[in-house]
Amino acid sequence: PINPEALYDLLAERLPGASLEPQKSPPQTSSPQTKNFLRSPACIDMQAGIARIAGDTELYGELLRMFLNTYESFPSRMKEEMKKLAFEDLRNLTHTLKGVSGSLGMSRLFSHCAQLELSIRRKKLQECDSLLTEIERECEKICGFLRQYLDNCGTSISNCPGTEPLNDNQYQSCQALLADLSDSLKS
Repeated sequence: PINPEALYDLLAERLPGASLEPQKSPPQTSSPQTKNFLRSPACIDMQAGIARIAGDTELYGELLRMFLNTYESFPSRMKEEMKKLAFEDLRNLTHTLKGVSGSLGMSRLFSHCAQLELSIRRKKLQECDSLLTEIERECEKICGFLRQYLDNCGTSISNCPGTEPLNDNQYQSCQALLADLSDSLKS
């Protein structure tokens, strides 16, 4: 996952004279409903996930829906690859799930996938089996939570608690950063 603040620091270092301000995280609300969702048993840090995509709550909602539709079956697929001892395929699936979960703020799933990647490299079958079980449980929690959460949000994630959009200053800073990044990549 990309840490936006680290990206800003790196770009400011590499682009002397550019006026770059780190993107601020969306303001946190303190409603009881927001706290319940953000402390979900699925361990999804939605504010971190939204910050990783420049505060675009609509995109984040779509990514959560895609996660639910695409990655819910990943643990089963991973277990099948483990049964076949297809370690490279298992590692690729694990790496994909790790990246997606990290980007969306699913820290426990990300951690389990990172551990599984190491166990695969070391060919520690018992550890792999145990971690696959943990990944399966965590995916079930996340997907169950997402079904309920997205059902409550209707068609827009911005209707959900804890998904406030960027303010004008944050948005302008982000746009300036992207323009500077685009210019620097062209040269």
